[in-house]
Amino acid sequence: MPVKRRACHLCAFLVAAIGVAALFRLHDPGVPGMDSFRHFRHAALYAQHGPFMSAYPWLPYSVVSRWGSDLWYGFNLLLIPFTFVSDPILGIKLAAICEMVVLLLTFRFVMRRHQVGYDYGWPFLLFFFAPATLYGLLMTRPHVLTMALAALLLSYLVTNSGRGAFVSGLLLSWIHLNFLWVVPVSAAVVGIAKLACERVWIWRSGLAAMVGMALGWLLRPHPIGSAKLLYVQLVELNMARHQGVPLMYADEMKPVPMPEVASGFLYVLLIWLTLTVVFVISAAARRPEVSGQDRALLWSSLALAGLFFAMTALDTRRAVALWAAYGVVFVAVAFSRLLNLDPRTPTERSLLALDTRIIIAVCVALLFAAMVGTSANDHLLRAQRWRSAPPDLMKAPCEWLEAHSRPGEIVFNVNWGDYQVLFFRDTHNRYVTGLDPIFLYAYNQGLYWKAHHLGMGEGTAVTWATPDPTPRDAEDTYTVLRRDFKASYVLLSKRVNEPLYTYLRGEARFQPVFEDEWYVVYRLAGS
Repeated sequence: MPVKRRACHLCAFLVAAIGVAALFRLHDPGVPGMDSFRHFRHAALYAQHGPFMSAYPWLPYSVVSRWGSDLWYGFNLLLIPFTFVSDPILGIKLAAICEMVVLLLTFRFVMRRHQVGYDYGWPFLLFFFAPATLYGLLMTRPHVLTMALAALLLSYLVTNSGRGAFVSGLLLSWIHLNFLWVVPVSAAVVGIAKLACERVWIWRSGLAAMVGMALGWLLRPHPIGSAKLLYVQLVELNMARHQGVPLMYADEMKPVPMPEVASGFLYVLLIWLTLTVVFVISAAARRPEVSGQDRALLWSSLALAGLFFAMTALDTRRAVALWAAYGVVFVAVAFSRLLNLDPRTPTERSLLALDTRIIIAVCVALLFAAMVGTSANDHLLRAQRWRSAPPDLMKAPCEWLEAHSRPGEIVFNVNWGDYQVLFFRDTHNRYVTGLDPIFLYAYNQGLYWKAHHLGMGEGTAVTWATPDPTPRDAEDTYTVLRRDFKASYVLLSKRVNEPLYTYLRGEARFQPVFEDEWYVVYRLAGS
């Protein structure tokens, strides 16, 4: 294709990607994903204090503060340009739009690298994968770029490109250290597929990816602290979860129930399973129409998609993003190679008759149209904004705290999930729990359980330093907050924390200093 024509195609795709991303992101006045607030404020702090800032004093009772490192370092640095937008909520939205456009462009690049037909359309299959997945793409979080880099790494490993694998591995661990394990898993899966399909060892690209991964980890302040935080979040958290320890954590850490998988991802499941059956039959029949490299790409993307699908259903909702990334790569390549609709293809070299291939292609197109319609209905027509945080969430209590508290005073935030917005709006104060509660648990289990019982409504006048509330271990709540947490204020949601709110209203040692429809702030006597 002439260079001028390729440039026109790229410009048209870019316009479409920006248009679709802006339409869905700007249509929602809220902020999907509470983590979006935190990432944006951390980026603003890097802009203010420099990229080598490592101290994290806002959570004094957390291993994050103890080890002073940032698991999302690269991503937070990339957000810095958006922090110069005068309206921070608009800055968050613009960052999300750019993330989505980068994701779509990267997937189109992967499609073109492997000469996939209809390369301009497959990235949008990822965008409309399912309404829940689209909601995740609207967030300003690093998992969007992780999806792009995972697909890019897969492509470079399959083609045994050492330079590309190195850069992909480096960026993946630098941007989102939590997912650095994707690099060795991808290298192992692709290595097995390449050996089976082409009798090729990918030692060069595999080694390059691992070296890049290590360098991406090292290119941050206090990488040893980051490694410790990563161990806590990946190993200690999962050990506690599977041992049944009643830790507080986000819903995304829970598996997606199979009925929800079947209903929420119905259309893409049908596409994925249909093309999987066609591919497996083709492989069993040893048809010659697919090259060895394409077979390696198909087997590895199918294996990785299957792995993350199983994780989605059995372990964590976070795996949906990588299931989508690898699943779309597999579907695109399988469709392009196995359902070639060019009538000039010799019939004896085709797995299926032309009529059958046309029928399957039409069915896939109809399912994709249904996916687009469902996503548009949920996000544009029905506007399920209840899932997004209002732009002014917690603005009033944060403004009061910033205006009336002394710098560095500790606010006991009863709900750990409120920390994201508190940090976004008020870095003047310090807070008790935030990010993942496992970080407080790893810092001091006794403090964690005292906060846990108050947050869950099990404790009001008293709380406990043990998992099971028992009278002999009970301690006075005021004493715990002043002595153990050095708290000057308590902030809680009147609706979420109704038992504790009811108790504090009648307790003279807690003086209400701010109250609106949703939140109340108490000053502790003597502070």
